[in-house]
Amino acid sequence: MAWSDFLQSLLRYDTLTFILGAGFLGTLVFTKWAFPSSLVHPILLGRQSDVGRVRKQGESAIYRNYGVGHGGRLPVRPHKDVKLLGDLLKPDFKTPRNLWGTKITNDQIKERVSALSSAFVNIVGLTPKEANVLILLNDSLDWLITDLALAQSSIASFTTPSLRLLVPLLDTHPPSAIVIEAHFVPTLLETLTESHDARHHTVIVHGEDPAAIQLLQAQSVIKWFQFEKIESEAALRPASSIEPPQVSDAFTAAFYEVQGGQPQGAQLTHENVTSGVLVTRAFLPIDKALSPSDTVYSAYPLATPFGRAIAYAALYEGTNFSTLNSTLLVPPKDCTSLNLLPGYEHTQTMDARELPPPTVLFVTNTHLKSITSSILAAAQEHKFYNFAARHKLAQLVAGYLSNTTFWDRALFNKARDLALGPIGSSLRAVIVSGKHLIILLYAVSIEPPRLGHVPNDTLTPTRLALSINLVASYIHPLVCGAVFASHPLDLQSFANQPKGPNVAQVGPPAANVEVKLVNVDEADIESGENPSGELLVRGPSVGRPVPVPEGESDEWVRTGTGAVVRPNGTFQVYDI
Repeated sequence: MAWSDFLQSLLRYDTLTFILGAGFLGTLVFTKWAFPSSLVHPILLGRQSDVGRVRKQGESAIYRNYGVGHGGRLPVRPHKDVKLLGDLLKPDFKTPRNLWGTKITNDQIKERVSALSSAFVNIVGLTPKEANVLILLNDSLDWLITDLALAQSSIASFTTPSLRLLVPLLDTHPPSAIVIEAHFVPTLLETLTESHDARHHTVIVHGEDPAAIQLLQAQSVIKWFQFEKIESEAALRPASSIEPPQVSDAFTAAFYEVQGGQPQGAQLTHENVTSGVLVTRAFLPIDKALSPSDTVYSAYPLATPFGRAIAYAALYEGTNFSTLNSTLLVPPKDCTSLNLLPGYEHTQTMDARELPPPTVLFVTNTHLKSITSSILAAAQEHKFYNFAARHKLAQLVAGYLSNTTFWDRALFNKARDLALGPIGSSLRAVIVSGKHLIILLYAVSIEPPRLGHVPNDTLTPTRLALSINLVASYIHPLVCGAVFASHPLDLQSFANQPKGPNVAQVGPPAANVEVKLVNVDEADIESGENPSGELLVRGPSVGRPVPVPEGESDEWVRTGTGAVVRPNGTFQVYDI
């Protein structure tokens, strides 16, 4: 056969050739569509921490976020012009945002802060840099304005997310004044009577409650003011000049309960809070960062460092913001649920507050479990659920996450809308941390409360149910912001180790935190095992313990928890 005849035979085709070719191309296209590529390059997820080159005997090396590296200075603020708490209110942002159901602009907030700051000094008679104020308000816009006003006046504030700490706080850290909700006044007076406290107290009552006013009028040792009255009165007076605070000034102490019911505090400076805001903003990638069109809901009280960082990050970005009912000083009986979620109760509450549905949620693992179970329960009613779930899980294994796939449109979107109402379509990101310390204060057990951790088998079902950015983080009551936070698109799932903790990895250290492990096993490190030991932290977002434990260094702060470092630089945190 000549070469020309051979070439002509290769070019011959018939109907079968067309069918086979079309089938091959169809299979190729379907494979690409059914199994999309990973959204993040494996190299980026393979080394998430920067490890120090040296270490001490019995300790691990020092770990930093890989994006910062060991050569750079840890960042302390979201912008070079943000140095104090009040600087988080951008002067060029004129659009009103919705805070706890109230539409307000930055200029209006500044006016109220200036008036209340003047009222604290000129009407109540508090002395800057000497006085301190205990805040016993439920999370609200007025809580935020009170905090800003005290910080602007250089008047220290004490905060606690639980009335259980009222008695020990009054005994160990007696305040110059107390800002309190009107309906908590009887509890305060009863506490003072039982403790036989004969000191002259100054009380600033927030809200209207005729019964509380009558009780205060009957007291001879209490000097009291009405919150709304002194603010409106100070707004009519000329603004008084107050020496501005310094970045390093400790303007607040956030107290929480430790073993024995005693208060332990975290003393925070302006720099601590601005650092916490920087970390909170970094939870989401730049292309999906917080914006004025977002609505943030938080399950963490403003009286905690992490709750404060979330609120001020929302304030800085101009987003709508509110807290869940579980943050109340006296929370409902079911304080570990979402309260507002899932179902129509949340829809009604949002309508009452005139708040849009949340787009970003900061919740605990208990809240996350409630969301996940409600969505999957609704999805399992569909006859094709098992088939759809297998396809979604295959995409997760491949590193792909989206809520716009065929199976989302056909099945999961309907389940989300059925379980969560309008939130099902509005939600775009969830940041989850372990159960917060304060939530456990209402447990029956008298054992010291512990920080819960996100179980290892929780994240994959949640990604299947929500199919949005999910960040697992680790928080501590001494740190303003997170200690660790996972990459929002790190979809890796690790099997439980026989000797390891059954907790999810919470990512690398935050952008301005350094961590190390002590009491590590040298034999494990020499044999190449994952380092494990007690977790210590330091950085600009870490507060100062109050009181300082004996033998504690000023540089490193013990967290009271243990951690394991995984080969890719992510951490698992567990109780010890």
